[in-house]
Amino acid sequence: MSVDASHPSCFVLDRRLFAMPSGASRSLSQTKSDLRDLDARSETGRTHLDVWSIVGAITGGFFLAVVAGGVWGVTSLLSLLLCFGMGATVGALLAVGTRALFIAPTTAGRADPQTCEAVEIPWDVADAAPDDATGDELILWATLVVRYRLAEEARAGRTGPEVASATDHDYEAALRDYESVASLLGLSRDPH
Repeated sequence: MSVDASHPSCFVLDRRLFAMPSGASRSLSQTKSDLRDLDARSETGRTHLDVWSIVGAITGGFFLAVVAGGVWGVTSLLSLLLCFGMGATVGALLAVGTRALFIAPTTAGRADPQTCEAVEIPWDVADAAPDDATGDELILWATLVVRYRLAEEARAGRTGPEVASATDHDYEAALRDYESVASLLGLSRDPH
């Protein structure tokens, strides 16, 4: 009893197992490609934002300092530095906005992380799942197991009486759902 990437509804990406629901709008290979693109963009996306901000800040600061010194006749070093700072702020904001205008249309055909239909399946759930399990069953079991584990972590880290009662309620609901999955798959109550 074990499910892996050979399952018709599953694929592995970066040593993580994902499953697709039966009514998915995209194919398994398209979703895998989209997730790979999302991982690549999340690793490099922040760097591009920083580059645009830095270039915009330097350009805007330099421009306003030159105008202040050359056109307006500002001679005080402190005033020139303040003008550079204001120009840098405006330049950075304009650069980020310009980047959004140019980059957003080029990513229109790519998957959005919030709408990706693949669900990560913990390996212990996949190992305990029967070979004939459907992708929908794997997703349900994984969701309930992850929900239980998160509730148990929240319960362990709770503080205050009002937080404790809400956390206990969430934990009890997650535990009820988890127990049926744990007994079906033979998982232990220990989340790790």
